[in-house]
Amino acid sequence: MKNILGYKISNAYFLPYKMVINKNIMDAFDKNEPIIATSRIYLICKIPKKMWWGYGEPEILYVGETFNKKDRFSGHQKLLEATTLLNSKDTLGVYFLQIRCLSCSFPILRKNPQDILKDLSDINSSTSIRLIERLFIYLFNPPLNTNHTSFPIFQDKLVEELLKANEIRYLHIDIGMTGKGFQFWSKSVLPRTDFYYYDLVEKTINRGIPQLF
Repeated sequence: MKNILGYKISNAYFLPYKMVINKNIMDAFDKNEPIIATSRIYLICKIPKKMWWGYGEPEILYVGETFNKKDRFSGHQKLLEATTLLNSKDTLGVYFLQIRCLSCSFPILRKNPQDILKDLSDINSSTSIRLIERLFIYLFNPPLNTNHTSFPIFQDKLVEELLKANEIRYLHIDIGMTGKGFQFWSKSVLPRTDFYYYDLVEKTINRGIPQLF
């Protein structure tokens, strides 16, 4: 079986970290900005200052999930740690991501795909969000997510129980977005690309799109 489960960044909203740690400001954005209100995954990023070309592409320092944004960031330890990784002209910010799910199968799944994807395609499901968070962490290996990378993704309980058991071989990640301010990257995945995938049979992380035929 060569079934694919994929997650794509469909939209993102950036806020400087000094706004994020203010409870009142964060609460107002959460109530009035649809992207932030529906976001369940966020990235803490360092945006380097370029001498002649403005700011560069955001480097991922931390991947997290939240269902309580107002109280999540005011004393956020990782945001405080991230400030120590900046140069004098760098900017620190939080990107709130909107994620959508996609799937493909060849040949047709023997099991009902609606049953398989019930939780994994629901971006408000804690199961789906925990999986997406782990996929991003293992892919980008952010310096502030050290507590989450002690064992390979291929031994992860969610992967074993939800994906391998349901005939899903590939996990596809699409981070491609328009605009330099949304070209997310990390030092662990150079050179950069928009597409990555996990092969759960070969136990590899690859650039590009898996071949179904």
